[in-house]
Amino acid sequence: MEIKQKQMIEELMKIAKQKFNQCSNLEEKKSLVNEYYNKIINKKDEYLCFEFAKEYSRFLTKEKVNKIGNIILEKKNSYLSILFPKYFKTENLEHFASVVKEGPVFYVIPFLYAFPNFDANYFAQKMAKEGSAEQNLKYVLENDISFMLPHSIKIAKDGDAQQNFDLILGVDCFVENYSYNDIKANVNSLIMSGDPGLNLEYVLVFKPKRNLEKHAKVIADSDDLLLNFLACENWPNRDPLELSVFTKVIHSHSIQELENRLIFNLRILDKNFRKSIISKYFDIGDKKIIQNFNKDTEQDIEKE
Repeated sequence: MEIKQKQMIEELMKIAKQKFNQCSNLEEKKSLVNEYYNKIINKKDEYLCFEFAKEYSRFLTKEKVNKIGNIILEKKNSYLSILFPKYFKTENLEHFASVVKEGPVFYVIPFLYAFPNFDANYFAQKMAKEGSAEQNLKYVLENDISFMLPHSIKIAKDGDAQQNFDLILGVDCFVENYSYNDIKANVNSLIMSGDPGLNLEYVLVFKPKRNLEKHAKVIADSDDLLLNFLACENWPNRDPLELSVFTKVIHSHSIQELENRLIFNLRILDKNFRKSIISKYFDIGDKKIIQNFNKDTEQDIEKE
């Protein structure tokens, strides 16, 4: 709505309200409302019609309210096609849904919020074709859909690593009877993203049997000591070849660095427990694990 149009509507509604309040009885009020109704309908301004209906619908017949709804339909106003049927609970909801379907995809999700019992699949093709990865993600996770493949492919194509992971996690939690093919493109996109943290999280959460070596390569290529340590400790299939890519990264770092991660990232404050962990990766013999942090620092850590 343009600013001038908004100002015009506000001024007309203000004048109507002033005259309405000056009426001395119910019959005068009904007469005034009907007089204004005819003038407003003739203007064919859907926003003005809607505001008038909101304010004075109790004085209008169902037929007159429906006529205002028809003006909104004629103007193909997606925004008001959500508000009008929600406000007046019309019987021809599918007509307003048609306007939303033909309009900007932005309005699909607000429509489904307003009418949660409406068939979400009605909008599926539009959302998969025109919606962004973020919109398709919300659509899949927040609506009861029976065919999600177009949306998962859209997210795999245009979404980032986090959106693909969120879809996989959400589908597993909320969508019944899905198959691996429904999320295959998203898993591949997650691998191609090169995000080591999300690839590790995917493996630890889902313990997949497919593509484990590809996820392992993404994690190892990051050279991130903590992620490779966590992967090595928790890898699902314990395949020696996959574990070896993690240990290679761990060995490329120092004992001091590993202990830093154990203390500050994993909050492992027990010295003997740290020693037992580090001894799995480094031959420490009878030596002290490392030149430990100075005692004051470690005491501060243990106080926490």
